Amino acid sequence: MGFLDLIFHRGQQDSRSVAEPGRAAEAAKNRGNEHLATGELNLAAECYEEAIRLHPGYAEAHVNLGHVRREQKRYAESEQLLLRAAALKPSLWQAHFQLGITAEAQGQLDEAIACYRHILEMRPSYLETQATPEVHWRLANLYAEQDRHADALQLMDELIAVVPDSIEAQCNRGTALNKLGRNEEALAQYRRVIAMNPDMATPIHFLGVVYEDMGQRKEALDCYERALALDPDHPDIRVTHALLLLLLGDYERGWAAHEAMLPRLCGKDNSAETDAQFFRRTFTPEKYWNGEPLNGGALLIWTEQGLGDTLMMLRYLPMIKDRGVGRIVVHCEKALVRLVDRLPAVDEVVLKPSPVDGLRFDRHCSTMSLPFLFQTRLDTIPNRVPYISVPDHATQRWKDRLALHSGLKVGLAWGGNKLLAKDRQRSIPLVKFAPLLGIAGVTWVSLQKGEPASQLKGVDWPIIDWMGECEDMQDTGALMEALDLVICVDTSVAHLAGALGRPTWLLNRFGSEWRWLLEREDPPWYPSLRIFRQPSPDDWDSVVSGAAAELSTLAKRG
Repeated sequence: MGFLDLIFHRGQQDSRSVAEPGRAAEAAKNRGNEHLATGELNLAAECYEEAIRLHPGYAEAHVNLGHVRREQKRYAESEQLLLRAAALKPSLWQAHFQLGITAEAQGQLDEAIACYRHILEMRPSYLETQATPEVHWRLANLYAEQDRHADALQLMDELIAVVPDSIEAQCNRGTALNKLGRNEEALAQYRRVIAMNPDMATPIHFLGVVYEDMGQRKEALDCYERALALDPDHPDIRVTHALLLLLLGDYERGWAAHEAMLPRLCGKDNSAETDAQFFRRTFTPEKYWNGEPLNGGALLIWTEQGLGDTLMMLRYLPMIKDRGVGRIVVHCEKALVRLVDRLPAVDEVVLKPSPVDGLRFDRHCSTMSLPFLFQTRLDTIPNRVPYISVPDHATQRWKDRLALHSGLKVGLAWGGNKLLAKDRQRSIPLVKFAPLLGIAGVTWVSLQKGEPASQLKGVDWPIIDWMGECEDMQDTGALMEALDLVICVDTSVAHLAGALGRPTWLLNRFGSEWRWLLEREDPPWYPSLRIFRQPSPDDWDSVVSGAAAELSTLAKRG
């Protein structure tokens, strides 16, 4: 019997009435609540255990102890306690609610959804309780993670019917409409919310997000700046504002806003420590490098954000040595270690997440601070390529193998990291590449890693897949050097190819991304890269067809 079966089956089986707890058991539970409120989890657990010993049928005490065990990451115990509570008192919605949160904590999203749906279907009506919003919020967020935005919209409509003055519910309704592509309705929704509370920054920010998705960037920028005037330290608003300035090519304001934005100092939902947060917590502010001459001193450079971001910023390392830095130590991901170690400007590479406490350095700095520190503008981007290299013998290995195949040798990458919020907008299902993959005179080579690579099993086109032999970015780069052309979506593959100076075609989404700017085909960061842009949101057919026409011409030339 599975987790969900236990939730419902045991509750039905043990639906007998349970005697009320005595005063001693209730007092023990109340003491536990006091400790829980002050974060004393061990003491709270002792009190709840005492309450259960005094009254084994005390469902509420089981729920509270289950909550504590989850906070202590003792998930199996948490589940058993909460299942027992649900069996003792099936009408106790809190047991199912905590089961849902415990399932979420373990990444069991379907199980969590089932728990929350069960609560909404309970009678007497759960909608009459004070906890209505949180179940709706959690369930709507889970639906959004699964791209079930129509279901999330229905939940917000249900909630608004009960709590019509909820600004949060009204905003979330607008977000669901936006995700469904119903942007005119989303604009109207946010305007209603702003009319309800004109001094609240969040709905103005969301209105800007919709404008930006629609390509109305002047209106979006106006919204972001209005929102920042109301809430200058709001992290999400600072992110969208900084990135839009960069997208528009306003690097003077954009890099300053990017350097100052708060989200670089905290993880998603403030739940995980980022590299920026770790380093700025570990070392005093005086240790952070602001571009001043170091007179031969040592500088620790640490990477942040994605692999593509790091590859893009490696171009600055030779310029750092010109600032009087005697020694550069780079703290980076395993996939980049061998590439970074080949850079002449780098003296030492330290693998993440190795501790840095024992390293000797005078200052430290993030890779993503470098454009700001070097006052980068569109006309001063250091864009001489290649600025990274791979060993000749590694490339020759791939050339020898590809010599057995005829025609143009073209690498293809079609998918990114699905954990990123906008991955659905940038990744292309492999089946959509039919107009390209059917062109005669081309040998196709996969450059795809991760879950999207599984799509190779669902197509009949002959695509060579040697990526199982590529253990890191140096191996992939060596394969790229043996190719005539790279065609890819907006992932680290584009940055690796661009940094190597390889001819590259980037298939870019309508909304673009700051480093690719707007409208132009020639991104200033990578001279060997050409952009094929969506003419409208989700229109990959036009992009692929345009690239296919160009590739067909190249293939005929041989």
